[in-house]
Amino acid sequence: MKKNIKVKTIDLHAAGEPCRVIYEHFFDVPGATMYEKRDFIAQNFDDIRRALMLEPRGHTNMFGSVLTRPVSQDADLGVLFLTNAGFMDMCIHGSICTSRAVVELGFQTKHKDKLVFDTLSGKITAHLIRNEEGDVTEVEIQNVPAFAYGEPVMVPLEGLGEVRADIVFAGNFFAIVDGTDNEKLNVCTEKYEYLTRLGMDIKDYVNEHVKVEHPQHTELNLVKLAIIFNRKGTDPKHIKQVVVFGNNQIDRSPCGTGTSGMMVYFKERDELEIGEHYVSESIIGSIFHGHLKEQTEVEGLRAFIPCVKGHPAIMSIAEFWLEQDDIYQAGIPMIL
Repeated sequence: MKKNIKVKTIDLHAAGEPCRVIYEHFFDVPGATMYEKRDFIAQNFDDIRRALMLEPRGHTNMFGSVLTRPVSQDADLGVLFLTNAGFMDMCIHGSICTSRAVVELGFQTKHKDKLVFDTLSGKITAHLIRNEEGDVTEVEIQNVPAFAYGEPVMVPLEGLGEVRADIVFAGNFFAIVDGTDNEKLNVCTEKYEYLTRLGMDIKDYVNEHVKVEHPQHTELNLVKLAIIFNRKGTDPKHIKQVVVFGNNQIDRSPCGTGTSGMMVYFKERDELEIGEHYVSESIIGSIFHGHLKEQTEVEGLRAFIPCVKGHPAIMSIAEFWLEQDDIYQAGIPMIL
C-alpha cells in the first residue's frame, strides 16, 4: 500500500470466535466466480487482509469475512473468509456473524428471514431467528453437502505414537482425531499451546501424505483444519473439540464447519441419526447446536446436509485507517 486507505468493518463473535466483516471496500471487485473474486483480492489487496487480521489491528487468532456481490442469481451476497494465513474455503461461525452484520447494516435481500450466500465451497443458506422485538438472536446455517473422504491416515506424533486421522469434507477438508481415551489429548485450555502444535502437525502430515480433492470443485484440495475431540460420557451427541487452522490459529468457538464434519463422522459410525440434536462444545466451553437435515450424494459419494446454529454478538462498528506513513500499515509479520 502506498496511500492512505480507510476500511469500514463490523466486528462480531459467535461462541467466542471473532469475525471482522469488511462490508464495503471489496463489494464490487470483479469476478464471475467466487474464486475469481478471491484471486483478485489476493493478488491486488492482500496487504489489507494482513492489515486487518494481524497485529496491531488484529491478532494471531483473528478471523474475518468480505462481502461481495453474488455470482449466482438466487444468492443475496457473496462472502469470502479470511484468516491470518490467507483465505478459508468455508466458515460457519463466520457465516453466522456475517448474517447478523448484513441485517444490522440494512442490506436489501430477497427474504426477511433467510439469506443465501455464494461461497468458495458453494451456496449456503442462513435462517434468521428473531425475538419478539424482531432482533436477530440466532442464525442457523444450512451448509454445503458434507461427506467422509478416503481412508483414515495414521499420523506419527512425538510422544504419542501413531494416531488415526479420519478425513471429512464439510465445506473444508478436516483431519479428525479422537482423543477421548488419551489424557495427553484432553481438550482443555491448560493444553492450549500443546494442542495447537499437535493440530498443525496433524494437518501438515496429512497434506504431505494424502492428496485430497473435492469431486466437483477441484480447487478444494487441501486439508485446512485439524480437529481433536473428546466424547462427553458415552453419548456422541455432545462432544468437546479443538480446531486448529491457518498459521497456529485455534478456534475459540466449537467451529461450525467442524461441527458439520463431526456430525458426518458420527453418522458414518451409526452413532447419529438424521434430525437428531447434536451439541458441539469448544475448548472454552461455548456451544453450537446442530443436526443433519437430510442425506444426499456428491458424485456417487454418500453425503449429508448439516445445519449449525449459534448466537452472533456485535462488538463494534469501525473504520480502520491504514496510513501510508505507518510502518505497520500492512500489519506486523507473524513471529510466532
